[in-house]
Amino acid sequence: MTRGQKRGNNSEAQSIDESKDILIETKEGSKQLRIPMDSIQVWPVRHDCTEAVWRSTKPVITWSGKCNPKSDKLHIAVFDYSHPQGEDIIGYTTIRIRQLATEVLTEVTIPLAYTPVPFFPANCIISLKLGKPAPMRKTIFLVRHAKSLWNYARETDLGVSAVFSEDHGLHGEGFKEAEALRTQIKLYASGDAKTTNEKRQEYTQEFLECDSILCSPLSRAVQTAVVIFQDHPHVLRSRENPSENVVPESFAKRGLKQPANTPIKLMSSIRERRNFGSRDCVSKYRGHAILRHSQKHLNKYYGPNATEPYVLSGAQRRSLKLSCGDLIDVNDCTDKWWDDDVETKSQFDSRMQQFMEYLQYCPHRKIIVVGHSMWIQNFLVDHVSDELRSRIPEIASEKIENCGVLACDTVFNAQSSDPEATVEDIELLFSTSFKSNSLRRVCTSDIRLKRPQTGTTRKAHENTSEVADASPDNKSDL
Repeated sequence: MTRGQKRGNNSEAQSIDESKDILIETKEGSKQLRIPMDSIQVWPVRHDCTEAVWRSTKPVITWSGKCNPKSDKLHIAVFDYSHPQGEDIIGYTTIRIRQLATEVLTEVTIPLAYTPVPFFPANCIISLKLGKPAPMRKTIFLVRHAKSLWNYARETDLGVSAVFSEDHGLHGEGFKEAEALRTQIKLYASGDAKTTNEKRQEYTQEFLECDSILCSPLSRAVQTAVVIFQDHPHVLRSRENPSENVVPESFAKRGLKQPANTPIKLMSSIRERRNFGSRDCVSKYRGHAILRHSQKHLNKYYGPNATEPYVLSGAQRRSLKLSCGDLIDVNDCTDKWWDDDVETKSQFDSRMQQFMEYLQYCPHRKIIVVGHSMWIQNFLVDHVSDELRSRIPEIASEKIENCGVLACDTVFNAQSSDPEATVEDIELLFSTSFKSNSLRRVCTSDIRLKRPQTGTTRKAHENTSEVADASPDNKSDL
């Protein structure tokens, strides 16, 4: 069951009352079909969007609790939320589950009950596919964006200079941080660097083996992802195998060109939570405008026409071979995805649940998520195990530093209808440390290079303590 696009600007649209069943007029005569709410999968509303895309995975749930592909049907309804009195079903169809192919998109056309243009019927085309059973244990790598203009302003004038800015990009210091992380990823991927900590080395290898990269649509996260993943193996593989990108047949029918195989997917549910005065969480860009806005800021620091040429070295300025358009898939953010008002806890929890559901049922086992400090903190508060919380009590209150990477060994509950996840273990990677003085961990002080590198480096040493002082002397120069 799916909710469709929204017509109009009514931001106070009501949601389905989950305490009641839904009545739908079926095509078989004038009968009504009563569907229990616990057998329904609901997609979020897309605001002011004519070609909505939901990057989501949902379990197939039947009334009997079991799925019989030969006889079971999937009922699909499209709702309109522009009416003040509540939702209105404007489209409905059924499809037998056996008609859906595994790992191949199947198009379903739903005639809509209204005609936006006189004498031209409107249809809603939905592409679906059956996925393979998802693994219930996954490694989620949380990456915080590099230092932004807002982060820098808070350090210099308590944020006064950037208090009215919206969707700001990275500061010059942030690009230096992103380049440093990019260098470490490239060294580990080539085998020129390793850590003596076996557990950390295992997580680092899994980071390099990730086949899914998800990112917040806010500019500071997009710019961070474009820089640090230039040389990531997943990005290099996607560029070598562009045929892996499957495009619905309707794209060609509507004259749309086949997009490039973009390895980084934007997801609106990863955006930072907006609190009072958080103008940095507000945007005015959707779809490909997000890429143009982010690329314009990147061009200030990269390329032959850089207007900030002294922030990065000459080699770094020339090294950005892949642009935002080469790497980013914006399909999940073609609607008005940001919040104009303060986001309540229930609203934030709702989109976090949507994201966790995607993580639970997607086929990937190793996933990178590029997000924000408060978003990452909420993820940890909600999902760390009691044992981990008692062992590292500060985990729920501290933030990882800008451009930091945190590996989370996550187990999902396959028996629960709602997404339930437990983070059983964490590990900080690539020189990441917590910011607070109460807990600082340095995780690459035990890096050693297999071959001498150009330039001067400190001698690496092994860090055997569980909690280490994050002084400059303890950090690697990589």
